[in-house]
Amino acid sequence: MLLCDLLMIFSHQLMTGGREGLQPLVFNPDTGLQSELLSFVMDHVFIDQDEENQSMEGDEEDEANKIEALHKRRNLLAAFSKLIIYDIVDMHAAADIFKHYMKYYNDYGDIIKETLSKTRQIDKIQCAKTLILSLQQLFNELVQEQGPNLDRTSAHVSGIKELARRFALTFGLDQIKTREAVATLHK
Repeated sequence: MLLCDLLMIFSHQLMTGGREGLQPLVFNPDTGLQSELLSFVMDHVFIDQDEENQSMEGDEEDEANKIEALHKRRNLLAAFSKLIIYDIVDMHAAADIFKHYMKYYNDYGDIIKETLSKTRQIDKIQCAKTLILSLQQLFNELVQEQGPNLDRTSAHVSGIKELARRFALTFGLDQIKTREAVATLHK
C-alpha cells in the first residue's frame, strides 16, 4: 500500500499548477511494475474465504481478525484503484479487477463500482474496451477449464452474461451520451 501512495505522490500530477521544476521527481511505473502491482493485488485481495480461514491459523471464531483482514484487503484494492483512476496505472489493468465484480460484490462491490464509474467518466471508449477485455478474460478462462464445447446454459456462462448486463447498466439510459462507447463495444 505504501508503494501505491508513493506512486500517487510522485506521479505526473506533481507538476500541475506551474510546478514544472519538480519534473525530475516524477516517476512513471513501467509495465513490469504495473503487472507486479496487479499480481500482488490479485493474490492478496481476491482470495476465497477458505484460504483466509486457513491463514488465520485455526482462529476461525475471531470475527475481529476477519473484519481487520477484510479492511486491509479493501484498503489495498482502493489504493490500487486510485492508481487506475489517476492514470498512473494503465486502465487495462482494471479488467482483472472488474471481472471479480459479481463474485466479490459483498466485500468489494462499492470500490469496484466506484472505480468503474470514475474510469467511465475519464474515458468512455477506453472504459468500454476494458469492460470487454474483462469479459473476454472470464470467457477464455471458462473455455480453458471446460473445453471449447461449453454448455451455454451453465451457471458460469450465465454469470458472465449477468456481469455483462450489469456493465451495460453502468452506462446509463441516455443513448445519445453513450452511443460512441456502445458502438465500440459492438466492434
